[in-house]
Amino acid sequence: MTETPVRPEATAGEIEAARWLFANHIDVLVIIEQGVITRVNAAWTSLTGWAADQVVGRGFMGNGLCSYGYGLSVNTSRIMKS
Repeated sequence: MTETPVRPEATAGEIEAARWLFANHIDVLVIIEQGVITRVNAAWTSLTGWAADQVVGRGFMGNGLCSYGYGLSVNTSRIMKS
């Protein structure tokens, strides 16, 4: 899993809190940089059945995450094979 850059003025406590929140959030969190998935959380794996090592580094076309109501719909058909 790639490390997400943090702002230079972030304290060690803030960085640790952000890492904990990302790892433990109940909602799906996905980081996409320049069309490539760089990070997913455990909720992603629980919802899709795909582990981080199966999707990190793969391309992500278009707006595959559609927010509605209190949840997210993940269109996994948009993940390109590398």
